[in-house]
Amino acid sequence: MYEGFVFYESFYDALSDLPDDVRVIAYDSICRYALYGEEPDCSGVVKTVFKLVRPQIDANNKRREAGRKGGQADRKQTASKPEANESKQEANLKQIEANSEQNEAKEKVKVKEKVKVKDKEKEKAKEKAKEEDALTRSGIEPDSELGKEIRNFIEHRKRLRKPMTDHAIDLFIKRLFEMAQSDQERVQLIQTAILKGWQTVYPEEHEKPKAKSKNSFNNFEQRTYDYDELEAMLIGVGT
Repeated sequence: MYEGFVFYESFYDALSDLPDDVRVIAYDSICRYALYGEEPDCSGVVKTVFKLVRPQIDANNKRREAGRKGGQADRKQTASKPEANESKQEANLKQIEANSEQNEAKEKVKVKEKVKVKDKEKEKAKEKAKEEDALTRSGIEPDSELGKEIRNFIEHRKRLRKPMTDHAIDLFIKRLFEMAQSDQERVQLIQTAILKGWQTVYPEEHEKPKAKSKNSFNNFEQRTYDYDELEAMLIGVGT
């Protein structure tokens, strides 16, 4: 039994996203284990969180016991070697603090990495739901061949660093249905666009429109000249 224990910020971060009722159970399980050594009877998320914080609690308790035993031994030798014992005890305390800080830093890194992974998973799930909603609005089964190919094109746009908004996805699907009459034709249009690195689809009988070459004289009216006539006029002027 201990009078207290260290509750790290990493513990709080791990518990903060839990529902209120689950978080209370998790807090109680951690406290009873840290203070009284009682093994919690838990499952699910609470069990996962407890497994995450338990190694740090155990490590702190072991350091506390080691410090307590070291302090008792030092007190026995205080009468004969007071200065040496004090230096040794101080060194032990510094080492314990250093180890605690290192473990805490490592634990924070682990928790932050897990939070990052969790956030990425949430973002992926959100993006997937958005894509499926767009397909459903257009009457397309998300798991159909056309649905999968449309999602491939959305991912293709992300790789081009040109992500599509909800409205852009709706317009893209509308364009597909205007250009092709069957799902197989629509799939082919998408595959061609991905293969050629386009940002949209184009009719099969046409290539992507080529960009006009820039010309600083494009704004001037171009004329055709009869150079023989011009030469004769110049000669006539000189005579």
